[in-house]
Amino acid sequence: MAINGHRGLADVLAWAATKPKSEVHPQTVAEVITQDEYTHDIIVPYRDVFLVYDTT
Repeated sequence: MAINGHRGLADVLAWAATKPKSEVHPQTVAEVITQDEYTHDIIVPYRDVFLVYDTT
């Protein structure tokens, strides 16, 4: 699977930078939703789905 090696947000951004603009929006991160001071949800549009990462 394309996202198996993602261990953190830096991995997500590096991966997204290698994808054609037709697959990953040039903005990469569509939204960051703050859950509390330590936890954020990161939304990345990819092809016809949205990838949602929970980061702490």
